[in-house]
Amino acid sequence: ISFVSLEPPPTPIFTVGTLVYDLSFDEESAVIDVTGKGYEDVCSKKIRISSTRLELKDLSAVFLYWTLKTLGYEPENDTKDTVRDAFLSFFLLDNGIASALYKEAAR
Repeated sequence: ISFVSLEPPPTPIFTVGTLVYDLSFDEESAVIDVTGKGYEDVCSKKIRISSTRLELKDLSAVFLYWTLKTLGYEPENDTKDTVRDAFLSFFLLDNGIASALYKEAAR
């Protein structure tokens, strides 16, 4: 029995989540590094954003970031600032106080 998903997989937020286990080999399996940075980042315990822009549709990216931090991973360059800005944007602009005030003012 084999199962096929018709939906594309979710886009990983950080490069450590871009490693894919390929089951198509008969005797051996392979790990594919989609971004070319995932393996390096896992080995060096580095948190790097997998795309050029981080958008929070929910707080899963923030929770994953802090989970990686508790496991000893450290953010690369401006990853920490990008996660912070996305978190603040999520609460203050998209779903929070500023959003409610803006909607109220638009009435």
